[in-house]
Amino acid sequence: MTTTTTSSPPSEVPVLISGAGPVGILAAIMLTRLGIPVRIIERDRTVPAMSKALGIHARTLEILDMTGLIDRFLAAGHPISRSNFYILGDFINFAGLINSISHYNYALFLEQLKTIAILEDELEQRGVKVDRGWELIDTKVVEQEDGTSYVETTIRRALDGSNTRTTESNKVFGETELDAEEVDKQYEIQVVRSQYLIGADGGRSVVRHKVPIAFPGRTVPNNMILFDGHIEGDFDYSNITVHYGKNNEMFNIFPLSDGRVRIMADGSSLDPNEELTIEKLEKVCQACASPYKIRILDANWLTFYKVNERRAETYSHKNRIFLAGDAAHVHSPVGGQGEDGTKWLFWRVSDEGEC
Repeated sequence: MTTTTTSSPPSEVPVLISGAGPVGILAAIMLTRLGIPVRIIERDRTVPAMSKALGIHARTLEILDMTGLIDRFLAAGHPISRSNFYILGDFINFAGLINSISHYNYALFLEQLKTIAILEDELEQRGVKVDRGWELIDTKVVEQEDGTSYVETTIRRALDGSNTRTTESNKVFGETELDAEEVDKQYEIQVVRSQYLIGADGGRSVVRHKVPIAFPGRTVPNNMILFDGHIEGDFDYSNITVHYGKNNEMFNIFPLSDGRVRIMADGSSLDPNEELTIEKLEKVCQACASPYKIRILDANWLTFYKVNERRAETYSHKNRIFLAGDAAHVHSPVGGQGEDGTKWLFWRVSDEGEC
């Protein structure tokens, strides 16, 4: 069997959003509040089960307050304003997240899949559903003789199965792998014309790649370990907890819901080509935590991770295409400020002219 495609007639919408993470959905909510029609597409057919991003900082909480969503987030999340530092075995309690200039003088910890659930429910109440299964494969600004312009975007979806291709690889965020249609799959192709396109499609943004906009920065060579699960320890890890050991290495603990925690640890001492186990993680953490004790009980998520520090050279293209969230900038998962620029983007699109 060979690859087959079917094409639909071109469609039009004032604003097309590529990417249904928290940034993309929040942008859709804010635009629909103004009565501006949007279409939001997402490559994944389901929301990933991993917790992914955790922290929501004061500025984002203020934006959620403006949108009337804050009470739902506060009910679901866990506010934290203090950090526990264990430096060479000595304990220090640090008020590092207290923000005296904001009403929200803390960070709210809430797993990303729960953030998406709240936002997606709000968007559906406003009459818009995330169009899942569609991936953006090309986009451009079309400039007309009368001086006007619009965005023309080509999207596709696999009619059977997912859009994931067997040839995909784990490239660094500064690169984007765009494979041709996979053999033995059937695809539907659509062309969407819009006044604006918001690329909220992550660190490997196809929107950014197609414009193209450079994404300079670096991939930190150290292998980090990300873990979600249950632990036991003879120290306080109810707040953000940092252990810096006599071996000059460190790991961080962040509280999740249901008694679970996120651990970020330096995995440089481990071979990334070998299987990562909770026993290996426990050994790494215990070497830092000593003389305190830590046990890893189980894992919902355990993986190696490389930190990227990159920023797009520009966040917009011809005042028609805009980058947001990880498509515009990536940093350590501790940052937690991906949604902070959404309000600026929302006003930029809504003020550019009539949609």
